Amino acid sequence: MLPFHTLGGERSEAWMRHQIETQIQQINEYKAIIFNASPCLEPEVHACMKELLPSDKVFYTLGPLVPSSILSSESDDQGTGSSMFDEDEACVEWLDTQSPHSVLYISLGSLITFYDEAELQEFTSGLLDSKQPFLWVFRPSALLPTPRMECSFGKIIEWAPQLRVLAHNAVGGFLTHCGWNSTLESLLMGVPVLGWPQMLDQTTNCWFLTEKLKVGLRLESMQSKKVDHKSLENSIRRLMVGEEAKLFRARANEVRDMAKEACTQSSLSSVLESLVSTIVSLNHTK
Repeated sequence: MLPFHTLGGERSEAWMRHQIETQIQQINEYKAIIFNASPCLEPEVHACMKELLPSDKVFYTLGPLVPSSILSSESDDQGTGSSMFDEDEACVEWLDTQSPHSVLYISLGSLITFYDEAELQEFTSGLLDSKQPFLWVFRPSALLPTPRMECSFGKIIEWAPQLRVLAHNAVGGFLTHCGWNSTLESLLMGVPVLGWPQMLDQTTNCWFLTEKLKVGLRLESMQSKKVDHKSLENSIRRLMVGEEAKLFRARANEVRDMAKEACTQSSLSSVLESLVSTIVSLNHTK
């Protein structure tokens, strides 16, 4: 579950291991460290960092770094924040036509693509066989154009306003690569996850979501790093329908409420004030 796996094979993984080790060794050169994280979501990690870091190092958990509207129970405006691509706002209107908690939202991030056309076909077959309504974010490329699917219960778009989608009552699950931004957003919106990590910290994040917080499950076929249609079909049904799905949804709501209660604007403000004081003091020592 350590973040050494990459899509480039053994040489790439060796390079990534070296990079991580180098970053750890360079901690002694830093005056302070800022994490996009929160003690309320990772109390053991927070305590461990306090114990392991040198006593003269200050660290700040200034997170989760998401639009403040997500943390407010009084706001219906789920701002989308920044986006790398043009967002398809029409997908929200499509979600309005779907039943509560029925739609599987699929987004594998801005970098991840399928290995080849055969894997894309396996994925598409499993998705269709599940018979579960879906909203699939798929960025076409020269090698893998957008799949042609005759399907009345799904929609494919090139990019989504992810926070608005996750906040929508029709969305009942999130098939994700488990990047850290998506991890935080799914937790704070209370959406169960089906994790399909591909590289780097995604594997660790998937473990955190599925084994530690128990807000979903990992795609069954991950031992081979590829997906087969039957595993995908079974995993989608486990996440979206039946008694197990109800447990995932209840747990996701529990974690959401806990996180929102602990990650208040006042607590974030106090951390920010402390960070500013540290920066000012460092400037005065020059």
